[in-house]
Amino acid sequence: MKKEYNFKNGKRGPVIQSPKGKTRITIRIDDDILEWFRQQVQKAGGGNYQTLINMALRDYINSKREPLEETLRHVIREELSAYDKREKNVMTIKVIKTEEDHLKALSRIDDLMDAEPNTPEGDELELLVALVEQYEEEKFPIKEPVLKKGE
Repeated sequence: MKKEYNFKNGKRGPVIQSPKGKTRITIRIDDDILEWFRQQVQKAGGGNYQTLINMALRDYINSKREPLEETLRHVIREELSAYDKREKNVMTIKVIKTEEDHLKALSRIDDLMDAEPNTPEGDELELLVALVEQYEEEKFPIKEPVLKKGE
């Protein structure tokens, strides 16, 4: 080691920058909780326990949000009210509950694909797409990937 070091051109901050969308923090986690996440990574053959903690927190947050169906109901009511006032032309849109409803909505989406944004047809397209996404997420869920060694 040297007796003295020159830090005249030194810069404050982390040596390795955090990726975009990530913030480096220091938190205290109970030992048993941290151990559980580390064991999950070990059982998977490798990975990052911090990613698992992040996924668990995100799942918790998503479970506390208003269900998409309720949000869509609010939006649809507002849109229908606005259409009724502006044009006296109310769209017939409903929550998709059956495969028949799903197929009808997909067909209508196909008809509206060239609709301009911020028009009655464009708004109908946006609402139908949101309803179809909600239905497909419930009926055809995609499971979270399982961490494997080296990921």
